[in-house]
Amino acid sequence: MTRIKFIKCERETVAQNRAFWAKVLVKIQGGFLAFETTYAYNRWKADPSALSITPTGDAVFIK
Repeated sequence: MTRIKFIKCERETVAQNRAFWAKVLVKIQGGFLAFETTYAYNRWKADPSALSITPTGDAVFIK
C-alpha cells in the first residue's frame, strides 16, 4: 500500500519533521500532502481528484 499522509500545519519545517519518511511534500488546503513515493506523487499530479483525504488525515486513492 502506498503511504500518503495529510498533515495540517502552517510551517513546512514542522511538516518535514512529522513526515520524515516523505519523499515529496505538497502544500494543499492549509496543510501538506506527504508522499512516500514519487510514484504516488506522480499519480496524484496526473489526477488530483483521485485522492481523497479521510478524517484521520490519511490520503487514499479512490480511483
